[in-house]
Amino acid sequence: MQPLKILKRVSLSSFWLLIKIGLRYPMAILPTLSATKVCMQTADQWYGKAHHLNGKANAFRHAYWNYCIAKNCYNKSYTIEHSLQYSKWITDWHEKAFPNRDLPRAMDLHNNKIGRLLFKSHPNLSLEQAAEKCRILAEQSVFIKSVPEIKNIKNQMVHIVK
Repeated sequence: MQPLKILKRVSLSSFWLLIKIGLRYPMAILPTLSATKVCMQTADQWYGKAHHLNGKANAFRHAYWNYCIAKNCYNKSYTIEHSLQYSKWITDWHEKAFPNRDLPRAMDLHNNKIGRLLFKSHPNLSLEQAAEKCRILAEQSVFIKSVPEIKNIKNQMVHIVK
């Protein structure tokens, strides 16, 4: 993970929004970086490069990333609700800062939400336990072909590449 190299790809307006989020949640910066590192290492270990595509591995990565961020922030004395709110803000920011086509973006946002829902219902899981739950949910994810299909799927991950 090379944060400075990645930030060079971000527009000035997205960068300023990131600064605003960081100022609002300064104690979340290091937990977010740590969560991102753990998530990427786990996704690499379990799925190789497949988690960079839009299949089940990618669904896992997005959900697990949100769980890890919320969990790490919660461990740094944020409340569950603040941890969830921050996780949503920072991962929504990521989707805006690194734009994607409509369907992959909708898939990512949906799977991010599933990770936050998992944290909300099971905030005391270890990161390893959460990874295993996300892995199971990813295996059970629903294949979709259009954005409107996502609206009908509430508590399952989705993927767009078989």
